Amino acid sequence: IIDLSKASIICSSKIAHPVRETAIKVLQEEVAQRTSINLRLISRWKNTPVIILASIKDDEINGVPVPKRSGAELPEMKAEGFRVVLNQSGGKDILWLIGADERGVIFAIGDFLRTAELSKKKILFNKINEAATSPVYPIRGHQLGYRNTANSWDAWTPGQYEKYIRELALFGTNSIENIPFQDDAPGPNMKVPRKEMNIRMSDICNNYGLDYWVWTPADVDLSEKAKFEEEVKKHADFYQECPRLDGVFFPGGDPGNNDPRFVMPFLKRIAAELKKYHPKAGVWISLQGFSDAQVDYFYEYLHENNPDWLAGVVSGPGSPALADTRFRLACKFQPTSFSV
Repeated sequence: IIDLSKASIICSSKIAHPVRETAIKVLQEEVAQRTSINLRLISRWKNTPVIILASIKDDEINGVPVPKRSGAELPEMKAEGFRVVLNQSGGKDILWLIGADERGVIFAIGDFLRTAELSKKKILFNKINEAATSPVYPIRGHQLGYRNTANSWDAWTPGQYEKYIRELALFGTNSIENIPFQDDAPGPNMKVPRKEMNIRMSDICNNYGLDYWVWTPADVDLSEKAKFEEEVKKHADFYQECPRLDGVFFPGGDPGNNDPRFVMPFLKRIAAELKKYHPKAGVWISLQGFSDAQVDYFYEYLHENNPDWLAGVVSGPGSPALADTRFRLACKFQPTSFSV
């Protein structure tokens, strides 16, 4: 067991902004909350124990070699993986929190906070709690739609949203899904307007390196040209305002009763708008509520058009069976499932 009660923090410059600043802030605030110890950020090695936030891309930090193992299949080398390891330099203890990427650094901090002994004016870490791990599933998200029908977070402030999202991230969440459009009536408990919170949530996710997803059903009749165009503009305006946006999920039903003959052209249009502002983002669809004939039309559309703008298919309540979805999808489309 090593004593880090007098430790300082050193952070790699290879951890990209803004997650670098967030990681430092999270480590300092969460440790202070539990111990009343304020970990100082230092730029140069001193004669004290240190906690080093590092990237797998680092070879050394302040002349101290980063402990590395060889092998591409090691957990800390995989996406969102991390390693927590102890060693010494000059007789002084170092706790390394090494991320394969920015998210890996946040997850490493979460692992440290769960396994360290944190008490009043004490930070102790046992070597048996060293770890190296990476996630099994690529999407690990929660829907936290800020709207009137929520029964808790519609009363939250932006600060409370950040605290909740932070805690999810420390336990390995990598995506947050909001509901920016549906249920437009302002709730009596809302501290800020929905439009403001939609953007604040995007900004929070960006600071933590998390995906920001949105669930965007169409309650209008997309067969009516004017409503179709209004809906496209609403999406485009929102996309432009978001600091970060990674996924747009369109449920075919629950709610929404639009035929895929109108849904697919609509999704193609909003996918083009999405790429203007968020080139790496994608549009997803579920087949909820589609009749057998409509499901057949959807797969015929995929076969005939091979749409590059469609990122994938979601299997939710009322969708065709997941096994059938996998069987009928082209290989490039990766289905996923969700629950609310």
